[in-house]
Amino acid sequence: MDNRHILVIDDQKDLRERLAQFISSSGKKKETDKILDNIRGRLGADEDPGQAPHGRQEVYYDVDSAASGEEGLQMILKAIELGTPYALVFLDVRMPTGWDGLHTLDKILSADSKTQIVICTAYSDFSWEEILERVGIRDNLLILKKPFENMEIAQLALALTEKYNSEERIRQTQKMDTIGNLAAGLAHDFNNIIGSIQATLSSIEFTIATSKDLQSAKIDLGSDIGTLKTAAKQGAEMVEILLSLSRRQDLPLAKVDLNKVVENVVRICKRTLDKSVSIRFIPLENKATAEAYSVQMEQVLLNLCINAAHAMTLMRPEDHKKGGLLKIEIQDIRVGENMLSAIPDAKEGDYRVISIEDDGVGIPKSIISKIFDPFFTTKSEGQGSGLGLSMVYSIVRKHKGFLELFSEPGKGTTFFIFLPAVKA
Repeated sequence: MDNRHILVIDDQKDLRERLAQFISSSGKKKETDKILDNIRGRLGADEDPGQAPHGRQEVYYDVDSAASGEEGLQMILKAIELGTPYALVFLDVRMPTGWDGLHTLDKILSADSKTQIVICTAYSDFSWEEILERVGIRDNLLILKKPFENMEIAQLALALTEKYNSEERIRQTQKMDTIGNLAAGLAHDFNNIIGSIQATLSSIEFTIATSKDLQSAKIDLGSDIGTLKTAAKQGAEMVEILLSLSRRQDLPLAKVDLNKVVENVVRICKRTLDKSVSIRFIPLENKATAEAYSVQMEQVLLNLCINAAHAMTLMRPEDHKKGGLLKIEIQDIRVGENMLSAIPDAKEGDYRVISIEDDGVGIPKSIISKIFDPFFTTKSEGQGSGLGLSMVYSIVRKHKGFLELFSEPGKGTTFFIFLPAVKA
């Protein structure tokens, strides 16, 4: 079911209530027909504006309102906790008491980076450049100048909630793609665990049938009980991996130790990637602190690690030996003028850099410029959706970071993830 949960944050009671009421009513079929006809007219569509397509349904919005940024944030956090996050927030910039709109914007994006946000203002309190400097380059942020037309609000509500739901479907498709890529390794490990349990149970049955007294049975069974405990622990770890991979809601933006984030990804990879792939992780000696959405960063690293493993296995020619070394390293790097001229997306500053290196088939220079495009893939049909690297690029940009890569056909590829460093 699509998410049409909308929040209006404005300190003026009459304005926020009117706005909330209008959004709710704009989803009715008659109103959505007008909105879509208006959009088609602006786009110069050939269809007769008075002739609505058959099957158009009403859109049911669930609209709440808050009188301040503080109240709005608490409502957003509560909605996330209940599993009903807001798809769209209309946010007033000037609120005389409490947080202003930009501070509220910071807080909202820290709590939920996927929410679509429309900043409503009649003044030029902040330039677009100032906003981007503060929250990074984002595709879920718009500015709406007051006074605005009702039709503008209705169009934004319809288009941005649809955008939110489309992006959510893409995220879930990519997540299922990741789980699918790891499924063979998970199944192999589960079979090993089940085999271990079955063999141990047979041993226990034999001990019970042949032991002459309780004391000797205890001695013989001690080893079997230890084996069962180990199998149970391994099974619990496998379930934890599946739960973490299938988690829908992200954790809030927070200071995280990237060493620990990578360690968790390495643990999953060792369980699930082809056993011909060796994994080596070189952590930063000190805490590798960065502000990040930890679930999103795990998704980024898993995508890159899966791609690296495929480059060393599935994508190798049939007559070549499968496998290789997957090396992950975290370093501190200062980006200066020399690097700024070499990497278009780079900005000067201190960064934590995660490198993911493989010795696989490499990427031809002719397609390197396309690899972050949605649905572009060099894998065979059924081996990938083509969404992985586009999601990686989008997530890293939302973290105010950037990517770089080096690749040589036949020798391998290294991806570098630059994330702004923060103090622990």
